[in-house]
Amino acid sequence: MPSARRDDFLHSAQALRVPAVLAVIVIHAAPFDGAPQGTALRELSYLLNDLARFAIPFFFILSGHLFARSAARRGEPEAARRSARRLSAVLLVWSAVYALLPHVKDFRAFGYWGGVRLKTVDALLADPLSFLLQGPGTHLWYVVSLLTVLGAVRLLSRRRRRLLLPTALALYALCLLGGTYTGSPLGLALPVEAKLGPLGGLLLFTLGMRQDAAFARSESARVHGLLIFGGLGLIVIEMTAARLLWSTPQQDFFLGSVPVAVGMLRWCLAGPDRLRRTVLPRWGGLTLGVYVLHPALMRIPRLAAFNPPSAWWQLGQVALLYAASLALCLLLARSKRFSPLVR
Repeated sequence: MPSARRDDFLHSAQALRVPAVLAVIVIHAAPFDGAPQGTALRELSYLLNDLARFAIPFFFILSGHLFARSAARRGEPEAARRSARRLSAVLLVWSAVYALLPHVKDFRAFGYWGGVRLKTVDALLADPLSFLLQGPGTHLWYVVSLLTVLGAVRLLSRRRRRLLLPTALALYALCLLGGTYTGSPLGLALPVEAKLGPLGGLLLFTLGMRQDAAFARSESARVHGLLIFGGLGLIVIEMTAARLLWSTPQQDFFLGSVPVAVGMLRWCLAGPDRLRRTVLPRWGGLTLGVYVLHPALMRIPRLAAFNPPSAWWQLGQVALLYAASLALCLLLARSKRFSPLVR
């Protein structure tokens, strides 16, 4: 979402975007994922992946709060139009970029144009709904989801505002039962991945819209800490249990996602100027660019078949990917034409 330049600017939230996007890179780079099952390094891989799952829920709840602020100034219809225009431009441009970047394994097996066709035409024909909800760059699902969430908010706001939260809760229940808990006795088989569309994001976005800064300031830091670390702990417990009981692959939304996201946002609202004097808020302003760019840079070591088991590389690649993506974003942000695509 666009960031407003106002006196009540959330420097703390902007700063927290940096560890959040680093967590996304951890999920995609998957350190120690190649370690043998049952080893300590494999368990560390699971733990890092589980702990990193706070990131996307935080992005959703923060986007909802910033949208509510924008709506309070401009009116909700205009705020939604502005956000939708910007997100649509980001989606269209980066979809075009990633449509022309085949997966490395497909490039090796079928050549460049064969890999492009597999990623675009063949993927669309094989599963049109999933393709439309995530595009040719699978990480772009988050941008599509934000657009669908905005559409749902506007639709319910115009017609049945009081149904927004119940609808969001119902969709989140579907997301959990079709995702983390799909292997349980109550599990569901959804036609698409549980994270796609408004299933997971609408509840967090809605909760972000309803968070009050004055209320957050009235709470003690201990409450925020309990929400954040209690939520993280619950995420680890949920995913570990799902993996051991039902062999569930890694998921994106959990019961614990809600308290950890709420706690992080309230921590930011209680101290909007926290970390203001650090470089983090400036870097955080380029989080969108880092998010959309880093999967392209991940292809470089993969093309070179460079993935040594060294712990220094397994962890260091995350920092390198972030640094390289950030450097490119800083360059692109200097151009009026490209700046809206990275900030």
